[in-house]
Amino acid sequence: MSNIITTWFILALLPNGVDSYLFQKPAFESKLKCVEFIVERHEILNDFVAHEYNLRYPVSSKFYCIEKNLVKEIENMSDET
Repeated sequence: MSNIITTWFILALLPNGVDSYLFQKPAFESKLKCVEFIVERHEILNDFVAHEYNLRYPVSSKFYCIEKNLVKEIENMSDET
């Protein structure tokens, strides 16, 4: 049995389908903990994202839990462009 711990982050996709925000804190040791956090704090997360993008209206972003390795892959892809 493997003892590898995967780190999970929250990714918010804004309703415009273009903009996103990666929450690197908090980080989670399991996808379940990440999902629970999103469910419990969905409204707070939406308010935070709206503030970060200086939006004057409420947003209803979609939130996803993604593995740290995927974040690194995305960063590498953006470095190549």
